[in-house]
Amino acid sequence: MLDYSPRTDLEPWEKEVEADIARYFSANRKALIREYLNRFENIIDRNNAQELYEPYAHKRESRQKLSLATHEPAGALADEIYFTLIKRRCPAKRNIVLFNAGG
Repeated sequence: MLDYSPRTDLEPWEKEVEADIARYFSANRKALIREYLNRFENIIDRNNAQELYEPYAHKRESRQKLSLATHEPAGALADEIYFTLIKRRCPAKRNIVLFNAGG
């Protein structure tokens, strides 16, 4: 299971979404990390991780509605992606990992 702290400010339906995305990310971790790196390369961003969850990424309205519920599990997946990248040996010209951390 992903290592994250569930939010305490969610509605009951949002807690279900949060648990669902955490299960989905945990069960598909390796494949999702590969997909993430193919799509976003070495730019690590929680919002990009949220895009890997279809109910969130479906449309603009679903992104707005599910933003809080997907926030923490997506952050945990972003952390996993970061740790995956820093363990890799990279050619000198691509030896940069960018981790966005909000304002």
